[in-house]
Amino acid sequence: PPADNSSSWTQSLVTVNMADPDHPVIGKTPIIDNANWWWGNLRAVGDQLYATHYEWLTDGYYDNANNVWVPGNVRYFLDRIDLSDAAHPAVTTRINVPGILVGASESNPNLIYTIDYRWYGNTGANELAVSLIDGDKAYFQGGVSIPGYVGDVFVRGSRAYFTAEQDSYDSSTGVSTVTRNLFQANLEDPRNPELFTSTPSQGWGWMLDVQGDRAFVQSGWGSDGLDVYKLNPSGPPTFDQTVRVRGWYTGALARQGNDVYVATGYWGTEHVTLK
Repeated sequence: PPADNSSSWTQSLVTVNMADPDHPVIGKTPIIDNANWWWGNLRAVGDQLYATHYEWLTDGYYDNANNVWVPGNVRYFLDRIDLSDAAHPAVTTRINVPGILVGASESNPNLIYTIDYRWYGNTGANELAVSLIDGDKAYFQGGVSIPGYVGDVFVRGSRAYFTAEQDSYDSSTGVSTVTRNLFQANLEDPRNPELFTSTPSQGWGWMLDVQGDRAFVQSGWGSDGLDVYKLNPSGPPTFDQTVRVRGWYTGALARQGNDVYVATGYWGTEHVTLK
């Protein structure tokens, strides 16, 4: 940002070309120049690199009369990045899309998947959208509404996996209850995505990874555990087992057959045997 902390600033993408490890080439290209905007979620799709950014149309505000927060509105853009000149990457096109890019079809890289994060009062209800990129425009193909707030999305073939959480607040008791679901989206038909959901679970939990026929979900807030789900290509994921972890936060895992190695912090790598 500028020294005077004004709104005229620039956030840039920095690239490092390691074709010659002894002489790396560093490039830089501006993505946004407004302090209120956001960008990120870099995705390599086919032979193309994309970033996503959003721009505010209207600001959110608190409606005192109805005692509710009224969210603002944003517009999402897909930034196509040209890396042909390693020292001078450039954003060639900004494509208006319905949400943040989370993946694309393995058979057709122009068929992209986005998540539109929406709020209705104090409730999140997001949308998974499928769009077809043709030139400099994206054409909406189909979508499905997701109850709750979506975390990381993992695309595996024609399936997308993610958790979504709902936070309900009881103003009479002051108690907040969090419920999460593991979702599987069948994207074989772009115009009619099909959604399957696991049995709801109480408490926090975000998707950590999908490997083979298992999905791994962080369970609880802090050093609680890891929930393992079995995946069904044509039906909802089913809960399989919970594993206690020794660390505060599970950052990554690797699977070899039924052996899973989990990085959980200070205590190094933990070994888990799948059922």
